[in-house]
Amino acid sequence: MVRNSPTARAGALAGIAAMLGALVAMQFMAMLLETRQFIDALADGLLVLIPLDWFSWLKSTLGEQAKTWLYAGLLLGFLVVGALGGWIVAMAASQWRRRVPQCTAILLLGAISLQYWFDRQQFTYLFWPILIVLTIGAITWGMLIWFQLDAPRFATYQDTSRRHAIGAVASIIGTLVLGGNLLTLYKRQAESTIEAAESDITPAITPNDQFYRVSKNFSDPANERGLDWFIEISGQVDEERAWRYGDLQELGVQHTITTQLCISNTVGGDLIGTAEWTGVPLATVLNTVGAHGDYIRFHGVDGYDTTVPMERCTQPQAWLVWGMNGEPLPESHGAPVRAIIPGLYGMKSVKWLTEIHVTDENALGYWERTGWTNEAVVKPISRIDFPRRTSSLTEGSIPVRGIAFGGDHMLDRVEISTNGGHDWQTATITEQPNPEGIAWSLWHYDWQAEPGTHTLMVRMVDTDGEVQTDASAPSLPDGASGWHKVDVLVARA
Repeated sequence: MVRNSPTARAGALAGIAAMLGALVAMQFMAMLLETRQFIDALADGLLVLIPLDWFSWLKSTLGEQAKTWLYAGLLLGFLVVGALGGWIVAMAASQWRRRVPQCTAILLLGAISLQYWFDRQQFTYLFWPILIVLTIGAITWGMLIWFQLDAPRFATYQDTSRRHAIGAVASIIGTLVLGGNLLTLYKRQAESTIEAAESDITPAITPNDQFYRVSKNFSDPANERGLDWFIEISGQVDEERAWRYGDLQELGVQHTITTQLCISNTVGGDLIGTAEWTGVPLATVLNTVGAHGDYIRFHGVDGYDTTVPMERCTQPQAWLVWGMNGEPLPESHGAPVRAIIPGLYGMKSVKWLTEIHVTDENALGYWERTGWTNEAVVKPISRIDFPRRTSSLTEGSIPVRGIAFGGDHMLDRVEISTNGGHDWQTATITEQPNPEGIAWSLWHYDWQAEPGTHTLMVRMVDTDGEVQTDASAPSLPDGASGWHKVDVLVARA
């Protein structure tokens, strides 16, 4: 004969195993229904709620793996909630069977409330798929709790083994799947930036697989509609309409080369890339629908939004693009279509674009609501790609190479110092992918190096004679600034 009411420890352990199973069930159901995962919605919501000072500290402390740690923390939180639910069930003693549906209902209502609070737009748009996913998760948790704690009055060895096996299988599957998610996220964050001078030579056009990838998402949305996707243009326009792939192509397929720079980039960082984009000028689309507002509000399928002044969107260099370096736009870079707004940081070039809303309101966007700048104007940057601090150098002729990008500031020249800023020499501009200045420039300087320790520094000067500022500033809230410096050791020949 066995005890008819579970112990608190047994309830907590059963709750953890049940939560692992519930998370896996929700993940697969979300994939099946092509909707967003609950944990992704919570993560996005938490990112917005984190104060800017805390965000800055987390980013500087955890680096590019901050999202990985956040995901791990959320998983731990789910397990704590599962354990707490199992403990509450067990504390009901002989009445625990009545407590299971009550706790299941509370978990479901709590999940629905959190999803609505953190992801209201997606929740409204995909109400039934999201509701089904959350319901399946809650029911899975309740069933696994029940099967683990339900013991017959006279239990055999096989009965006990069955209950233990249910918990073990749920735990193993959950650990493998969720651990795989964590590992995938870790690799993705590690690969999201590419060493700028991995081959010591930065190409004028960044290959797609080396172009930096930054987004707010744990898992980026995929285009499930193929060529049936459309962009809705609404607001202060003469004609509201949905634009499909064929509609955009009828306006004329064109190509442009521009540089994208992430606002999170640090001085000397590699969150920058240049590509040849295929698409159509945004002004052509706006003129076709008769847009007459002061601002454009862009919306992405992942819930991201931001606002850009109309004069920025109607400049010839602002585009809607669906191709990148001669290939269809990769999903990780915003397929099927994204915006490209030169002169502004990448946070203004919305990926996975679904709506363009013309308005007179300069509303704050996703990141802007957390304290990031709303203007997002690119600050001039320059970078030394070679040599690096770890380079093995010998006295004599050493090629110093790098990039410079001014955003709205047209580049006039790049200056290099090999003695910590005491003297400056003009470098040679070797490549300018776009003569209009909306793409970076590659530069070269032939340094006759002497043995010893040297501090290399670089700065750009624009066509108005304005020198890139040496005032050091972090990326938060409006982009990093300062001169890039590299300390090198030159050996005797």
